[in-house]
Amino acid sequence: MRPVVAVGASFVGGLVAALADLHPTGTGLLDPLVVFVAAALVTVAATAAPWWAPAGVCVVAATLAPGWGWALVGLAGATAAAAGSFTTRHRDWTGAVASIAAIGVLGRLEAAVFPGFTAVVSLGLLGALYLLGSARWPAPLRRRSRQVLGVLAAAALVAVAGLAVAAWSASGPLRAGNREARLGVRALGAGDLPGAATAFADAGHALDEAGRDLSVWWARPAAFVPVAAQHRAAATALTAAAATALEQSADALTRLDPAQLALNDGAVDIDTISGMGAPLGEIDTALAGLARTIDEHGSVWLAPPLAERLDTFGGMLAERRPALARARTAVDLAPDLLGRNGTRRYLIAFLHPGEARGLGGHMGNFAELTITDGQLALADFGRSVDLNRGGADPGGRVVTGPEDFIERWGRFGFVQEDGTTDLMPWSNISMPPDLPTVGEVMAQLYPQSGGGAIDGVIAVLPEALSALMRSTGPVEVPGIAQVVTADNVVRFIEKDQYKYYDGSTTDRIDGLEYLALTTVGRLLDGGLQEPTRLLEAFGPLAADGRIMVWSTHPDEERLFVQAGVGGNFPALEGRDGIAVTIDNGGANKLDAYLQVRTDYRSSVDPATGAATATAVITLTNTVDPTGKPDYAVGNAVGLPRGTNRMMVSAYSALRPTAIELDDRPVTIDGMYASVGSTTTFGWHTSEIWVDVDPGTTRVVTVRFAGGLDPAGTDIVVHRQPMAIPQSYDVARV
Repeated sequence: MRPVVAVGASFVGGLVAALADLHPTGTGLLDPLVVFVAAALVTVAATAAPWWAPAGVCVVAATLAPGWGWALVGLAGATAAAAGSFTTRHRDWTGAVASIAAIGVLGRLEAAVFPGFTAVVSLGLLGALYLLGSARWPAPLRRRSRQVLGVLAAAALVAVAGLAVAAWSASGPLRAGNREARLGVRALGAGDLPGAATAFADAGHALDEAGRDLSVWWARPAAFVPVAAQHRAAATALTAAAATALEQSADALTRLDPAQLALNDGAVDIDTISGMGAPLGEIDTALAGLARTIDEHGSVWLAPPLAERLDTFGGMLAERRPALARARTAVDLAPDLLGRNGTRRYLIAFLHPGEARGLGGHMGNFAELTITDGQLALADFGRSVDLNRGGADPGGRVVTGPEDFIERWGRFGFVQEDGTTDLMPWSNISMPPDLPTVGEVMAQLYPQSGGGAIDGVIAVLPEALSALMRSTGPVEVPGIAQVVTADNVVRFIEKDQYKYYDGSTTDRIDGLEYLALTTVGRLLDGGLQEPTRLLEAFGPLAADGRIMVWSTHPDEERLFVQAGVGGNFPALEGRDGIAVTIDNGGANKLDAYLQVRTDYRSSVDPATGAATATAVITLTNTVDPTGKPDYAVGNAVGLPRGTNRMMVSAYSALRPTAIELDDRPVTIDGMYASVGSTTTFGWHTSEIWVDVDPGTTRVVTVRFAGGLDPAGTDIVVHRQPMAIPQSYDVARV
């Protein structure tokens, strides 16, 4: 081994490695120095190694190379090493060239197989090359090199032991912080902001303690040991960031008082709501900082127990960020939503699921809510029949869109031959299973039906009225012995009202109007004293489509959709999907007793994407018509009492090809059954009219065909809000 060759080769090898931007410890300027020295030693050793050692390392490096260019470098190095087998005079040069080529390639490998795989392979190959080469050094040099390596190894073991002791000491505070953070997230989801603030503060203090444990003096030498250094750096950075985020969030939460959102004499303080923007922004900034720290300091070398605990904080808090973003948007939009820049008018549609419509039910009553500079008031309250009869020219009303609405539902009284609606458009206005569509039609028709321009629609089903009554209290409805409460109001609206009024339609409708008007009136008079509890109750209702909100203003509409309260029919976005809706065709309340179950199976050819599917829709009429008034169980189409006539609509990502009723093919004549005649909301649609006698079951089978992504597994399901919730069983087979 000639000295000039060794010195020159070591410098070049070290330089090549240093330029590869490797970070064995993650410690500033130390990393390039460590990499340079290690590569220089390997290169020096390679000048003395047997030719096949650097050649083999180069071949493996070429195999793993990140591209053809680096693969050729590896093969060139292997060729140079092999050339050394034919000469002894220049073997040190060929070994040096091969080792430099191997270092250049291995220093630029890309992650594969598992995190750290390339580092393990590189260290293993170059370590073996060093051992094989250094074994041929003169005895004094071998002895000194082993002594140096022994001292370094001993120092590394001591440093790692110190870090292990510190990590063990920090594990207790980390567990405590994890526990308190979970309690805080749970409290935040329940609307308990003071409880969340306390838990987050306790979690932050626990993580501060863990950070101090990880920063003790005997843990600091680990910063110079590869792998251990990354472990310590990631642990201390993530612990500090999580502690800061939790403590800042706790401080901001203490300045958010939900009680300030309560109605006071029917008014909301807009300035108070706007003032919530600052603490919400502070929480968002804290969580964003934590997310950046996780991205910057996360390490594949972090020990799983510690990594899991630290990632928990990031995961738990990050999952709140979308809701936080919506809250900040709501605060920004609050002045407009609450009428600071002009009175806002919202139409409240009370839907009755006992007479099913695609959106959830027939609109029996309505109210007009106005908001002026935070002051809420009912400007009008009435029945759908009032709107049917209202306006200067009931026979001249016109609906111009949306296009999907005109094509799919125009024939149900919205577009006659002369282009006008019939005299009862409000009776069927909730047929589309999509509030933005229904809202747009309502916005067109309401001014033509005696009302004014509206800024949005709030659609509520009986469950939403129940949630309100938990804050506003029970109602004694005139003419009946039963006190209507939050617990029995749903059954009262769907079923019991008919037996109490003994078939008197006028008294019954007056009773429903009194119930809704009293509840909403109490709400506006200050009955909403605990808004967070109401929001907690409304969350599941929004998910089930029992309360929906639509706005004519695009920014506000996006907020409602993102918050899950938009009532919009889902988008397929390339996925498979199934939805079944029921529209009552007998003008009765029999859908309070209707059970709907859908079994959907689809199959996709993995090679071509060709797909077929079958939806089996089971309809069971559970009513016993005995003793029930005709208004509830009779019908307007001459069928026996208790017989439920309905339009069953099936929506799918695939094109419907056939419909069967009770296993018998149905004639497709455009009236009794329709297959694949329209596409609505991006879904293929089909429909069939079905009569189900009391106490019986009928089965509708719809077959589909088309194409799907073979790699996709998601099946989108839309559940129409019904008195008896729909059930679905879906699978890809």
